[in-house]
Amino acid sequence: MRKQRLNIIIFLLIVVGFFACMKSEPQGEDIPRYFYTDEIVNPPDNFYLIFSLSRASVVSHITFETNAVWEVKRGSGGNFTIDVERTVNVDNPEYEPFEIMNTSTTINYIGFEGDVEYRFTAQKPSTNNDDYSVILVQFTKTERDYTEFSPKI
Repeated sequence: MRKQRLNIIIFLLIVVGFFACMKSEPQGEDIPRYFYTDEIVNPPDNFYLIFSLSRASVVSHITFETNAVWEVKRGSGGNFTIDVERTVNVDNPEYEPFEIMNTSTTINYIGFEGDVEYRFTAQKPSTNNDDYSVILVQFTKTERDYTEFSPKI
């Protein structure tokens, strides 16, 4: 009986110690997440964009509030590319689609103009169109000077 109580007490101490060592919230939990089908207008200074690639390509639209340089960072995914282009003045060669992420890119810095809608197209290579992929891309507004920065889209 005494041995059984001792084992229960030791077990409870181990369980309490285990939960005391756990982090209460995984890192990045407070960063807003947007699905590619969401209408994204004036996003916060730090957010995730989630693409679900069940077919060859999907499109998301984002309108930023002000001119700013953004860090665009691969969070997960696999083999994919992301192109971005303005949805206005698409016939102007100055605003050709720009590849901001590919299979070897982990981070990129891009200047986006405020009050302009951008079309982000995530694509899988044609060799793996049958694979399902979830792509997580993090956008973080930086303090870099937009007027002096290149590339701008």
